[in-house]
Amino acid sequence: IQLATQYYETLKSAFNDSQASLKSLTVQILEVLGVILILGLLIYFTNRSFKYLRLRLLNLIEEKLEAIRIRKGISVSYTKRILPLIAGLLNGLRLLLIIVLVYVALPVLFSIFPWTEPIADRLIGYVLTPLRNVLSAIIRYIPNLLTIVVIYLITRYVIKVVRFFAEEIAAGTLKVAKFYP
Repeated sequence: IQLATQYYETLKSAFNDSQASLKSLTVQILEVLGVILILGLLIYFTNRSFKYLRLRLLNLIEEKLEAIRIRKGISVSYTKRILPLIAGLLNGLRLLLIIVLVYVALPVLFSIFPWTEPIADRLIGYVLTPLRNVLSAIIRYIPNLLTIVVIYLITRYVIKVVRFFAEEIAAGTLKVAKFYP
């Protein structure tokens, strides 16, 4: 009887744990679906915003170039080559923004489930480690940059002084012995 009671308690706690984990898993799945829905909406609004921006920007540039063509009487045939370039740059920027959105959403998705949290940490590390390295390199370069600025300023003022003396000698207001003006 004592053994049966012990088995009963073990089974009861395992059943309660599985129910709790099932509820937790359901909540986690709903969180994942929410993140995916938000990501989908962000991508949708990004696409719509860039479509609107592209139309407005291209129309504005086309109007400005047409005004220049009419006012100056210049043939601006190269505008037909500039407009696709601008549209392509905007499209590239849109794709880059979507990639950033997805990359930001992935660690959020992976951090929802406890067994995938190391993947989220690794994904964040892939971005933060290079950014940290770049930032520390910039900070380490500041003393060299200050040295360059000081050298530039000294050189600039030396050139001004030399130019002043050269102009004075050329004007004849300053005479230097054994120097032909």
